[in-house]
Amino acid sequence: MQASGRNQFTGNVSKVLIGAVNAEIHVSLKDGEAIVASITKESIETLGIKIGMEVVALVKAP
Repeated sequence: MQASGRNQFTGNVSKVLIGAVNAEIHVSLKDGEAIVASITKESIETLGIKIGMEVVALVKAP
């Protein structure tokens, strides 16, 4: 996978909302902005995502 600097955002997980199949992850960026990502519930478990952990959000260019 190739990623450029312009589509990578580092921040901390501030909220995790788990639904029946998908989950919503809120990532607080260092400049005060936030990104909300929708991923599968299985991915939350596989990646070990927890509130407060530092993550890198990769955003698809299109």
